[in-house]
Amino acid sequence: MYELKIKASGHILERDLLGQLLEALQDKDCDITDIEIFAPTLKGGWKEQCPSVIIFKLVPEINAVDKEDVEDCYSLILDTMRRLDCRRIYRKEIASGPHTANRSQEPQIHAKENLQNG
Repeated sequence: MYELKIKASGHILERDLLGQLLEALQDKDCDITDIEIFAPTLKGGWKEQCPSVIIFKLVPEINAVDKEDVEDCYSLILDTMRRLDCRRIYRKEIASGPHTANRSQEPQIHAKENLQNG
């Protein structure tokens, strides 16, 4: 499955970035998951005094069958962020699926073995 991890900064809460993204993706075959928002402080981050940072994953829904569906949604996200004067910090492709589950567990297994043996 093709997923993107996106990190952006701007006035995320004040300009209702999440609401705007929901509207942009409403009838598309993608969704946003694992949303994290970091603000310096509640008071300092409001009234556009200090920017916030948002990190999320863009994932295909069941109907989406290829990378192109996710890339189309990514373009909509970029357009929405630009309109709200938010800046993309990075975008990273993420491999997911059954083949990655075993790989991510290997270091944990080795770490346990090293503790027991050593």
